[in-house]
Amino acid sequence: MLALEKEQQIARQREVEKRAYGEDLRQQMREMEQRRMQEKLYKDKDIEESRQIEKQYERQQWILKQKQQQETTDARNSHIEHLTSKTRNRARDNTVEKQEEEDQRRFVFQKDLWTNMCNENRADRSRQRERQCERLGEELVTQEREKTRKSELMNARTIAKSVSQQDATFDNTQDCKKQMNLEMASSFAAHREYKQREQQFRAMEERRTAEYTLQANKDADRAYRDSQRLVAQRKREERMVMDNALHQQIAQKRVQEQVRKRDEAAFDQCNFKVLAQEDLEFQMYAKGVIDAAEDANRNTIPLQRGFRQGIGLGFGPISGGISQLFGSWCQTLSIS
Repeated sequence: MLALEKEQQIARQREVEKRAYGEDLRQQMREMEQRRMQEKLYKDKDIEESRQIEKQYERQQWILKQKQQQETTDARNSHIEHLTSKTRNRARDNTVEKQEEEDQRRFVFQKDLWTNMCNENRADRSRQRERQCERLGEELVTQEREKTRKSELMNARTIAKSVSQQDATFDNTQDCKKQMNLEMASSFAAHREYKQREQQFRAMEERRTAEYTLQANKDADRAYRDSQRLVAQRKREERMVMDNALHQQIAQKRVQEQVRKRDEAAFDQCNFKVLAQEDLEFQMYAKGVIDAAEDANRNTIPLQRGFRQGIGLGFGPISGGISQLFGSWCQTLSIS
């Protein structure tokens, strides 16, 4: 009887120790669960940060794409404006050239008209002079028919002098007209030379403008290609930074997952060892109780039934402590 009480006291002491150990294990389990929840929060936070980084990267890519499209549109509009201005200048030059050609044709027409008028005036003056000479001759013949030969000679000299003066006047008029024609021809030649030089200068300016435009287009194309190359390089660098950050996050998550799995495996292994130890101690304790009951000639059938039902349940607080059924039978046995 004393041995049974001693065994029960030892069992109760062990139960207290096991409960304390179980409380410690439960505290460890709560801490591990709390650590798991914290890791889950960290994982969710990392996922959210990764999502935010991806959204920010996509936003930056969208802004960069919009900026590139705007730059392309501005360059195209600038090129179109340049072509439009060039076409407008060419049309204005063509209009000026047509106006100059029209002025030249008008000048030639007016010159021809003036020449024809001069010729007609000269012919009229010649006819008038002939008629005047005929009329004067007839008058002189009529008036001097009765005069002497001397008077006729004097009149003839007077007429000859008058005719000579008229011829001199006519010659002077012809010289003035020739000089005027020469001046007009010289002016026309100077105008033609001026137009030729102006056309040469315009052709030179157009060629220089075309060369400048071609060089400007080449420089613009080269600058655009350089900017595109820099943009592509910047994209590659940004993508590389993003990839490195994502790879680093993935590696950190893998390391955290490995640590978590290792901790869980260690905890499961420790728990399995504790359960195995509790089961072994329960078997030893039950065997000692049954042996003590047999020595005291007590009924061991309920103890054996409880022993069979208690196997696998464990001895400590993790599995619920000693089987309640086996414990109640032990108390019944001690009372009886």
